[in-house]
Amino acid sequence: MLKTIGTLVLGVALLVGPANAQVSSFFRNLGLTPVEINLAGTAAEQLYAKPGVRAGQTAKWKSETSPAAGSVEVLHVTDGGRCVAFVHRVRPKPDAREQPMELRRCRSDDGRWILAP
Repeated sequence: MLKTIGTLVLGVALLVGPANAQVSSFFRNLGLTPVEINLAGTAAEQLYAKPGVRAGQTAKWKSETSPAAGSVEVLHVTDGGRCVAFVHRVRPKPDAREQPMELRRCRSDDGRWILAP
């Protein structure tokens, strides 16, 4: 039984780990700092973790130390509010083209919001 649980935990870690790395890589490749990446993540979490979240709701963020800014928009909500698809739109500089990244997070049975396919 413990071996099965350990294997399940390892499998989830392997699935979630690369997904989180891919998201972090997207933001880092745009030149965002860890603080700016945190701002983007916090803006998203304020939406997807909000009770009654609906498609079309948005949140914005702006760096206090650089011109980087962005927004997050809820695209759709499924599974009775347990899964939320959203898009990050990031502009690292005022003259830069907006860079979008779509993500989906689902609330696990223990209440954590995890990246989902």
